[in-house]
Amino acid sequence: MTLLRVDRDALVNLDKQVCKKNSDFSNQLAAIEEKARSRKIDNEEKEKVDIEQREANNLVQLPLWPDASRGVPNSVLRGSLFAAIQGKDAKYCTRKKLISNERYSIVYTGKRLTQSDLDVWETILHLAKDQKLGNKIYYTENSFLKKMRRSTGGQNKQWLKGVLSKLNATAVEITFKDNKTYSFEGSLLSEVYREDETERFVLVLEPKLHRIFEEGNTWISWEDRQMIGKRKPLALWLHGYISSHARWYPHKVTTLRDYSGSETSRERRFKESLDDALSHLLKLELIQAYEIDEKNLVHVEQVESKSQQKHLSKKAE
Repeated sequence: MTLLRVDRDALVNLDKQVCKKNSDFSNQLAAIEEKARSRKIDNEEKEKVDIEQREANNLVQLPLWPDASRGVPNSVLRGSLFAAIQGKDAKYCTRKKLISNERYSIVYTGKRLTQSDLDVWETILHLAKDQKLGNKIYYTENSFLKKMRRSTGGQNKQWLKGVLSKLNATAVEITFKDNKTYSFEGSLLSEVYREDETERFVLVLEPKLHRIFEEGNTWISWEDRQMIGKRKPLALWLHGYISSHARWYPHKVTTLRDYSGSETSRERRFKESLDDALSHLLKLELIQAYEIDEKNLVHVEQVESKSQQKHLSKKAE
């Protein structure tokens, strides 16, 4: 039997060489990762400077959606910035965290906004889309209300003034966790006033508003939204929320309650309201089918728009 002699010193040296090579490789890998991080930071910094310069010079604009649609940021549609509540239930809040998930968070100060307030904000955005943000938007109360398909009586004019003042008095922080360059902090309506010399009404939007559109937006059918009716806040919110998803995945009843900003604390009672709202959308053929299963998961079969079909086709490629 032949015995193998082991050179311990040689093994120790070999082990040291392997460890050194591993260490060198780890250092090289760390250096590459650091360069990549630095390059990403440099690119983000350059992008941020470019965006700020364009905003400062009023060179930014909203997407150009069709006249029959209303463009709304997904971050707005998927949270309770405009809650599924009645106006009588709207309370004042200070730095209230409306939503916080893995993608973004929204902190709000002001009187809670409703789906009726969203109608007004959508109309302001619609009037602003054909010009640079930060420029004056001229309007008359009659033309604004007609654009919303509301009557031009004195009561509606007073209502409109109140909503514009409410939007002007908001402080909103929308922070995107993976892309802070497009985060927004400011009012939903920077200025609203009447020019003394021309006696025309003027609205001004903050140029930074374009940032939240850059992070994703949905074109809502104005006709569909009007069909739902002003007295159906949860159905209106659900329509926007569902429309903002190219493909629907089952949601917990409690998740939809929290996201919608509903004041209904009891799950069973909210589930009943949710069922009524989804049934209303089904009757209007704004969804194809829905089910709330025994696990309180909400399944929805959507009516796919052309933009949703295009988005799903791109993901499949």
